[in-house]
Amino acid sequence: MATTEELKTEAAKPEAQAVVVPKADDEAKPKADAKAAKPSTGKKSGAGKKRRKKKTGPLNKVFHYAERGGTFGDEIAAGFTMALLGVCGAFMNMQLILLNSGLVSVYAESGGTQIATNGEVYAWCYFVSMIAACVGSLLIGVIARLPFVQVSSLGLSAVLISLAGTASGLTYYNIVFLSLIGAVAFAVVAGVPVIRNFVKSATPEPVKKALPAAAGLLLIFVAVQLTGAFTSSAASVPSYGAATYLGTTSTASLGLQKLSAFSYTTDRFHPQLLINVIAVIVAVGAFVTLRKRSRHPFLAALLIGTLVFLTATVLFVGYNMSTGKFSLDFIWGRAWIAGSEDAMQTHIKSVMAALSFGKFLSKGADFSEFAANGGNQVLICASVALNCALFGLFDTDATLETAATSNEQLAADIQKGSGLVYLASAAGAVVATVLGIPATAVGKESVAGVRDGGRSGLAAIVAAIIFLVSAFVMIIPALFGTVFSYTLQMNMYGHYGTVMQLLCETGFSVADIVMAIVGAEMALAAIPETTPSVEDAMVAGVTIFGTFVTSNIALGVATGVVAYVLANLVPAKRRKKDPKPAPLMERIGGAPTLAWAVVCVLVIVLAVAA
Repeated sequence: MATTEELKTEAAKPEAQAVVVPKADDEAKPKADAKAAKPSTGKKSGAGKKRRKKKTGPLNKVFHYAERGGTFGDEIAAGFTMALLGVCGAFMNMQLILLNSGLVSVYAESGGTQIATNGEVYAWCYFVSMIAACVGSLLIGVIARLPFVQVSSLGLSAVLISLAGTASGLTYYNIVFLSLIGAVAFAVVAGVPVIRNFVKSATPEPVKKALPAAAGLLLIFVAVQLTGAFTSSAASVPSYGAATYLGTTSTASLGLQKLSAFSYTTDRFHPQLLINVIAVIVAVGAFVTLRKRSRHPFLAALLIGTLVFLTATVLFVGYNMSTGKFSLDFIWGRAWIAGSEDAMQTHIKSVMAALSFGKFLSKGADFSEFAANGGNQVLICASVALNCALFGLFDTDATLETAATSNEQLAADIQKGSGLVYLASAAGAVVATVLGIPATAVGKESVAGVRDGGRSGLAAIVAAIIFLVSAFVMIIPALFGTVFSYTLQMNMYGHYGTVMQLLCETGFSVADIVMAIVGAEMALAAIPETTPSVEDAMVAGVTIFGTFVTSNIALGVATGVVAYVLANLVPAKRRKKDPKPAPLMERIGGAPTLAWAVVCVLVIVLAVAA
């Protein structure tokens, strides 16, 4: 039988155990916590930091693309997207300017000697366009460090042609001289903050919000015609906008090409036109499919559409189904333009010899032929200066506004660096005219680059490098050219001495439809989140309509500003909560907007009078 002392000892044991166990847990917990925290200061932490550094790369310290949600691979892909589209677009710009200025003639209307001469002109214009694109894009990439390129502007060229006309007596040298005046005017507006801020603040919000839609819809209208899948009812060859006159062609309403047009009667050699349209449709389908699935939908659509075109060309053009034989005739022109006695690199010597700023300045300032045709030199110079300055500002704004919708951090950086973009663009435009080509502008190809993941100036620098290489070797045109606007000869055979002109008259249908998609992206970016007032909707509509019918966003903005002032002269219907209408000056945006509207009236009058 247990004693009283033994019972007390047994009763105390559980209590002692209860005290000991928690003590052990308390001692173990700090050790466990220390063990868990140990990796944060050990070698594994350094490895983690090393992995993060490898992911962003040393270039991120300069360009900060990772902070904007990008990667090094995205920057490279975006650079290729912008460069490929920019090189293809340079050819349409050459067609518009060179053919309308009379500096060259179309292949079908040229003899052997003239064809060779035309080839030299095309080679010179292409080389200088690529160098100007390289310099302009490099300036934006290094100074502004944003993912935008500067290229030969089809829109700006259309502005010059629509203002000057094609039968006015203006020579190519006059057009370049006018471009220089416009570039200097843009540089003044872009470089003087007081002027730039006045124009931007005095422009009503409905007009500014309509800019992406205005530029985008005009781009769609032009690009879809260039694809060959569509035609305008009054046009037999592609044209460059509603107000542009190209040879014997003017534009009207758009319509689909009839299937009967793709037959051996009209396309007697090969079904290239039909293959071309199929490739265009495939490119659109590829973009729609990959838009949410791929980080680089624009580049993918361009490559897939081009691959379909080239593959179908091999299968249905290279192979003759009636004889069962295979011919390489369709490939010679492409091969020769990349490496032959008529390739780009063989023209470099003559191109360098043709570079002469003094010649462009002296011949460009001679408006005697223009005056003989009834033109007014002062009016045309004043009109071009105002229009080019406003075009450079607002067309750039349309591109920047669209790009800003892709990423919040990028949008904030664009807002901070927009002034540098304007300055770099103006400097690039001046360089282009000094080299002897019409002014360049921030390309809408940049929208595709941003959508493909471009987040910094590194993408612009990648594009600049590609432009520089392309100036010496025409690899991109040889691969991405489709069918011609005027002839199909390029895709079947190429003659020494004629390949250069034939290539420069070719079409780039897949690239064109990709640019049409860019236009659609810009238009969609302008859709307001809330329903605008009737007055604001009307002003935005006038801005878009004015841009479309004149092929000139500067005139579109001018008409929009005037419409805004007129729409607000009469007070809106009184509401119960606000029975007293605002004063007149407050309704129209104050004295700055009124003064700006007067300037816009002058812009419109000068455009009509010139």
